[in-house]
Amino acid sequence: MRKRIKSFLITASSLVGTAFLSVVLTPEWASFLGFANDKLLGWGIPAGVVALVGVLVSEVWKQILNKNIIASAIKEGVASSSASFDEIPELY
Repeated sequence: MRKRIKSFLITASSLVGTAFLSVVLTPEWASFLGFANDKLLGWGIPAGVVALVGVLVSEVWKQILNKNIIASAIKEGVASSSASFDEIPELY
């Protein structure tokens, strides 16, 4: 679970850093972000909340992919020698 939290924080900070750089470096992107933010605020949803929900969904999707790939590997006998899932590195 700690890996998921760490990955979430890394992705969220990357998202914030990317948004900051894109606003500073390209005025066109800044105007688009302003337009999107106005629309979201009009609906009562702050853009930061949408971004963090997107990151959370991304982390859940990565976990689902990892479980499916690990289960497939165990079924095929590739990872049958491992004692637990903790020994198998995360794939995404």
